[in-house]
Amino acid sequence: MAVGSAKSLALDDPPCLRGIDTRIRYGKLHFMLYFSFVGFVGWIPFQSCRDSMLKEYMAKEVGVEDGEIIAASKGLHLYDYCWDLAKARIGRKK
Repeated sequence: MAVGSAKSLALDDPPCLRGIDTRIRYGKLHFMLYFSFVGFVGWIPFQSCRDSMLKEYMAKEVGVEDGEIIAASKGLHLYDYCWDLAKARIGRKK
């Protein structure tokens, strides 16, 4: 599934999720998500919850079990306010 259009690339805030590849394997629906970028803090709680809920809904509708989500991104938005959190996440001190 493509997300957005060619016109959306010219927006000031284009959608970061660009595509969802779906696969049913071993009776489970799996998602491969393609992002142009992800925000270090914002993506985890909001987007992962949204994507998981969509996958669960689709799996139920087609009669298979819920599977895995694999996400790939070519960029990371790391803003000033979350540097300490990012350093803590990778085990570095302030």
